[in-house]
Amino acid sequence: EAEAEVEVEVEAAAARFMERLQQAWGELCLSARNCDRPAAVSVPPLSVVLSVSHAYLPAPSRVEAYQAAGRDVLGRLLQPSHHGYLLRERQVVARPVPLHGFPLVLRSLMRQSSRARPSQQRLQWPTSASGWRALACCEAGLEAALSSANDAAAQLRAQQIECALNPLVAFAADAQALHSRSLALYKSHTAAHHESDEYAATLHLLERELLAMLLWLTRRQLSTLRQDAFDTFSGQLIEVMHASLNYRRAARRLIRRRVRTFRNAALTAMPLSVRTSGLVALPRRHVRALTLQIAEEAELLQPHADELAPPPSDEKRAAWWKQLLSQLLVCAFNAAQFYLLQYLPAKRRELANERS
Repeated sequence: EAEAEVEVEVEAAAARFMERLQQAWGELCLSARNCDRPAAVSVPPLSVVLSVSHAYLPAPSRVEAYQAAGRDVLGRLLQPSHHGYLLRERQVVARPVPLHGFPLVLRSLMRQSSRARPSQQRLQWPTSASGWRALACCEAGLEAALSSANDAAAQLRAQQIECALNPLVAFAADAQALHSRSLALYKSHTAAHHESDEYAATLHLLERELLAMLLWLTRRQLSTLRQDAFDTFSGQLIEVMHASLNYRRAARRLIRRRVRTFRNAALTAMPLSVRTSGLVALPRRHVRALTLQIAEEAELLQPHADELAPPPSDEKRAAWWKQLLSQLLVCAFNAAQFYLLQYLPAKRRELANERS
């Protein structure tokens, strides 16, 4: 009788557990859908994606019953030939999610629920076994692609740190290759579900994650390029300060030249996927920041340039047309002098020689 009462309590506890699990499943689905009227939404049963069963082990004092129950539990977990094998997929046309795929589905639900926004259109959770299986497969492909992308991004960031004094030349190509490899890896994992809504929704999420990753790397690359452009400008500005007679004008020309060079370098460093996404304000912000930075540097050296400049002359500089006229008069005087002093005497000597 005591054993029978224990079995009844075990059954009741299992039923309560299933009820709580179904309730949590319903709340999770409603939260992921972000519906204002939960009563109008039909929550799919938990059995669509998960089969839950329980086993009761009697007291160890009952050796035979205890060993038989233990063998039954081990058979459910380890023996595919057991009638209650937990990892066997149901024999239906649309196969459900296997047991090892349920954590992937759960992570997808939790991620979409945490990122829920009323104004955004999100994935409508499947109501069939084939839809849930496609979601699990796409989630596995997403995790594999993101893992590969994170490793490649870490290597690329390490190269950026090593080349801080000499920015990477092939950054845009390497970053775009990272993006292409991750998408190809995801598509290879989900080749059987290319026509499903779950594939399109997960692919959109992967593209957003990759774009955010490339944007983070691109910002670091542009910062490195800007610092390199500023260092180059500082060295050239010292030369200009010692060599030019009009420091302010020469500094303005140098600023325009360095800004133009940096703008071209910044556009070249943008990966193709970042350029086509419409993020055109990123290089513009760095160009404006560099312009302000080098303009302040040039202004700081203005007092030193004034000390190095030659003393101003008291004579007023003549107008340009007067300078041109004076040069023409000098040329005419030189031509007349050549004609009178060299050409005419030579001609006279030739005529005298011919007569003689």
